[in-house]
Amino acid sequence: MLKDSSADELIKAVREAAVNRRYLSPPLSDLAVDAYLHQAGALATDSYESLTSREREVLQLAAEGLTNTAIGKRLFISARTVEVHRAHMMAKLGLHNQTDLIRHAIKRGLIAND
Repeated sequence: MLKDSSADELIKAVREAAVNRRYLSPPLSDLAVDAYLHQAGALATDSYESLTSREREVLQLAAEGLTNTAIGKRLFISARTVEVHRAHMMAKLGLHNQTDLIRHAIKRGLIAND
């Protein structure tokens, strides 16, 4: 509660405390919500930014339609390693299939939408 709170607000706060609940004056709750939203906004990042450079390469090549084997040959890694990179990348981006992957790549401008 704030020092300049009204008597009605004080009574409401005491009643809340009496039943073991918290009470926060409206100006304080507004500040708390604003602080939370600011922090949440700062934490919200583009999921693409969480990808490693290798996962980005795999995304690019997979969106272009290359198979895991072809991607592996291009990047000089095994097809199984490509599968692992693809699985991690798709999980980070919340993608479920090749269609989702292609849509995401188009939205990001990684491939042209011809």
